[in-house]
Amino acid sequence: MRLDGTNRSRLTYDAEYEGNPCFSPNGEVIAFEREEHRRCHIWLMNQDGSSQRQLTVGCAYDKAARFAPDGEHIWFVRRFAGSRVEYDYVIDSKGHDLHELKFKGHYIGRDATYPTAG
Repeated sequence: MRLDGTNRSRLTYDAEYEGNPCFSPNGEVIAFEREEHRRCHIWLMNQDGSSQRQLTVGCAYDKAARFAPDGEHIWFVRRFAGSRVEYDYVIDSKGHDLHELKFKGHYIGRDATYPTAG
């Protein structure tokens, strides 16, 4: 798609739901949510839709991915099965180093920015 919104094309064709995309700082990678079988995980793909790869796994519901300014880490919100409590997590773009963020703050919705400690 061009910056003016023209020349749009569909990048994904799978799953029950896919959405809430977020571009990496360099614009080359898109993080997005993919829901299948009542579970939602964070996926990555190249800007042209190629190389789709699942970043998070398990029985949690992961959403609202946002890239860190370095482009190497991704913050997202995780809710465990059977719970209504949401936790902030970060993972590197290779799918490693998953950990809960310990900071003063809460999930603030789709327009959230990458949190800072404090």
